[in-house]
Amino acid sequence: MPEFQAGPGLLLVFAELGEKVTEEQFHDWYDNEHIPLRTSSLPEFNTAARYVAHDNKEPKWAAMYSISDNTLFGEDRYTKLRANRSEREGKLVASLGVLDRRIYKLSSSSPSTPSSQSEQSEPSPTSPHPKLVIFHALTPTTSSDSTSTTTSTSSSSELSALLTSAENRYSALPGFIRVRKFDSVDIVRSGLRVRAEGSEGEDVGSVLEVVEFSDPSILTSDPFTSLSSWYTDALDPLCSYRSFRAFGLWKEYEATAALQAQKK
Repeated sequence: MPEFQAGPGLLLVFAELGEKVTEEQFHDWYDNEHIPLRTSSLPEFNTAARYVAHDNKEPKWAAMYSISDNTLFGEDRYTKLRANRSEREGKLVASLGVLDRRIYKLSSSSPSTPSSQSEQSEPSPTSPHPKLVIFHALTPTTSSDSTSTTTSTSSSSELSALLTSAENRYSALPGFIRVRKFDSVDIVRSGLRVRAEGSEGEDVGSVLEVVEFSDPSILTSDPFTSLSSWYTDALDPLCSYRSFRAFGLWKEYEATAALQAQKK
């Protein structure tokens, strides 16, 4: 089991139904079993929301949870939810085409001086959920020597400066809420399609940038398109892997345990 260090994090799960699970079955399981079991009993789940792809790519579905303390993932009260799955959940999970579960540790977040509740640098249980989320996963290019493979200091500094520049440009767009950067802690890829392709261990990025907006229409605007084009050209030489996904809000859930803990 990986080491889950104290501090805020993110649980991000991508899913593609495949041929053996219907959308009705999938939504009923998520809405009435999977998410309520977590939001009702685990106060570390600050937010919970599900998203649907806005870019016509797969996987089509995503669930995003902001976590107040990542040590939760190593504790029995969390792991037992997976170990003691219901019969329905076990069958459904085993039948999905893709189930891509990722745990991240927060490395930075902005804005650092929020002007309103909707612009908090870290979401709270009462924060409005973003209507559009950009998941930008990347793996920095590495340099090899005879004994190790590491990210060079110069390329790391260049990448960091570029991410900061992009963050500033995103913040100038209408409807911007926040941008958060995360480091990967644990990734588990499963599903019928994943196993058939042998892609369980494929690179899906060691760094995740999450950009949130209140208005999905920004995705097709000229300023956003221009920024994305500049960003792609600038990042390509610095990354061995890049994935840019856009998702719109499908459904939001009340983090009841977190809200109750907040009132104490």
